[in-house]
Amino acid sequence: MKSLLALAFLGTASTTVSAFNDCGAGSVDNNVLSFNGGCNFVGMNQYIGSETFQDRTDFTSVILPDSVTHIFDNAFKDTQLDTVDLNNVEYIGPNAFEGTQLTDVVIPHTVSSIHDSAFKNTPLQTVDLGSVEFIGNEAFVGTQLTHVDFPTNTPTSIYSGAFYGITTLETVDLGSVVEIHAYAFYSSGLTQVVIPDTVTLISDQAFANTAITEVVIPNTVTTLQPDAFDADVVFLGCTDYADDNYNTHAAEGNPSAVVSCAAAAPAEPTGSCTSEGLSATEYQSLGCCEC
Repeated sequence: MKSLLALAFLGTASTTVSAFNDCGAGSVDNNVLSFNGGCNFVGMNQYIGSETFQDRTDFTSVILPDSVTHIFDNAFKDTQLDTVDLNNVEYIGPNAFEGTQLTDVVIPHTVSSIHDSAFKNTPLQTVDLGSVEFIGNEAFVGTQLTHVDFPTNTPTSIYSGAFYGITTLETVDLGSVVEIHAYAFYSSGLTQVVIPDTVTLISDQAFANTAITEVVIPNTVTTLQPDAFDADVVFLGCTDYADDNYNTHAAEGNPSAVVSCAAAAPAEPTGSCTSEGLSATEYQSLGCCEC
C-alpha cells in the first residue's frame, strides 16, 4: 500500500513517469543483494518499493541495476547495508537509508531531491551531493560528517534540521545554496561559515548554538530570522544587522520579526585590509575594493 502512496506522490511532483516495475525481493549471495532479471523490463522505470528490505540483516551491499530510478520510503531502513552504488537513481525517498551502516555515499547527478531522514542515524562520514536541489528535513541527522561541499552550479535549498546536531561537522562550502531553513545546522560543530551571494533566506536557529562568532551577510539575503545565529554573533557587511536591529529582535525572542538587508548599503571600511583587521576575502565581500 505504501508503494502505491509513493507512486501517487510522484504523480504530483515534477518527476513524470509512464510506467513502473517493482524490482521485487531480489536474492542474496555472500552478503550481496542483487536482482538478476527482476529489473529488466524494457521501457519501464524500475523501483525499490517502500519497506521492501527494512530490518533485513542478511546483506551488507547491494547491486542496483542501471534501470532502477526510484528508491521509496524505508526501502533499506535499519539494514546492515554498508555499500551502495546509486547508479542512475533519480529519487531517494524518506528514510530510505536511515539506520544503515553506510560510511560514504555518492549522490549521482540524476538525483534532484534527498527526502526527509534519508540518511539519518548512519555512520556516514563523507557525501558527494552531486546536483541536488532539495535536502529534506533531518536528512543527515545523526551522521558523522566532517565537511560538506554543496553543489556550485545548482540552486540548493536546505530544509529544517538537515544537519542538526552533527558535532563532527566543522566546515561547509555552501556552493550555490539559496535557502537555509530552520535548525539546518543547529548545534553542529561549525566555527565559521561563508554565506554565498546566492542565499536569499536564512531561517530561525539555522546556525544557532554553534561556535560561529562572526559572519558576513551578503545583500542578497532578503530574509534573516532574528535568531538564525546566536545573539552575540558579529555581523559584517550589512548595516541593517550591524546596528543591533538583529540582536534587539533576538533578545526579544520574536522569531517572526524579520530583518531585511536588501535595502541596506554594505558597510564600507576605510583603509587597508590590515588596518581593518579583515582578510582579503572578508574585505572584498563588503563590496568596497580589492586588496
